[in-house]
Parts: sequence; C-alpha cells; structure tokens
Amino acid sequence: MPTLNGMVVCPHCKAQAVPGRAARWSSRESPATCSACEGLSHVASSSSSGIRVLTFVFALVSLAGALVSPWWTLAGAGLTVAYNRWAWKQVELFPITADSARKSRTAGWWANVLAFLGLWLS
Repeated sequence: MPTLNGMVVCPHCKAQAVPGRAARWSSRESPATCSACEGLSHVASSSSSGIRVLTFVFALVSLAGALVSPWWTLAGAGLTVAYNRWAWKQVELFPITADSARKSRTAGWWANVLAFLGLWLS
C-alpha cells in the first residue's frame, strides 16, 4: 500500500497522493483525503481491526517470550513489527462520499449514546 514516499494510491484518481498514516487511521467515519483530487477513502474496518488485534497478540506472545529468553522477546518484537508493516501494505482503500462519511459519523455517535444509556440504565 504505502510507497517509498509514504503515499498510498487513491482509489478515485489513481495518484499516489493519500498519506500512508492517514490511510492507516482511516475509517468510514473519518476517511483519508487525497491531496490530488480531494476524494475520500477508507480502509475496511475488518481489515484494520484484524491487523491491530493480531499485532497486539503477537506483541503479547513476544513479551511472554521474556520468560524463556530476552532474545525470544527481541525476535518476537522484530516479527511483530515486520508483520504489521507487511499487513498494512496488503490492505485496500475503498472510495466513500462525503455524505456517506457524515451519515456513518452520525450513526456512530447514536450507537455510542445508546450504548452509554444501556450501561447507565442497567
């Protein structure tokens, strides 16, 4: 996904103009913006969640390696970083409209409000 200059290919205009960091943190609610065409795009939440969870699991396993040897922890940390970088290069950006992003943001807020009320009332 990211190129040598840290930019990602925009699904709208096909230019390498989406910052890699913005693509990593993008979602339907807060999409990344292309600097060339101002198009919005996001990574599927299943992909980003899966990468984050698996990276966390790898990190925990590498920390548990400290019980065996500090070298296991060092090797595990290196593999964790390598996996994370490799996985983020495999994901795809999906185009989204500004209206759809706004509706997703509103739906997310309502879901949080209802969840809070459910916890508060129980």
